[in-house]
Amino acid sequence: MCGRLVRHGRRRAPLGDGRPAKFGATPFAERWVQDGPVLTAAGVSAGIDMALHLVERLVGEQRPPGTVQLFIEYDPQPPLGGIDWRSVDLDLFKPHARAMLESALADQPALLTRLTT
Repeated sequence: MCGRLVRHGRRRAPLGDGRPAKFGATPFAERWVQDGPVLTAAGVSAGIDMALHLVERLVGEQRPPGTVQLFIEYDPQPPLGGIDWRSVDLDLFKPHARAMLESALADQPALLTRLTT
């Protein structure tokens, strides 16, 4: 994929194995990159950072900022900043968490009941 992106003039997130330079790309230090409609990430946790960015772009104003990040308890280098657990408004978070659980477990009512009671 690296070669295809470089040949098509796209920037891509770097990996530590030298592939960008091998294909003629200039390495840079971003964990994830958006170049037009193309998003690339430099690894697993950077992929989560990139996915959080994409979720915010797609549903940004429908949920409080950082709701998905908080729900998955992800905190290494998130694009919305680290989670300050002392300042988290759980009352704001709970209805969104419950809605996600209800949607994901719609066909598992017994499990949903165990997780929410």
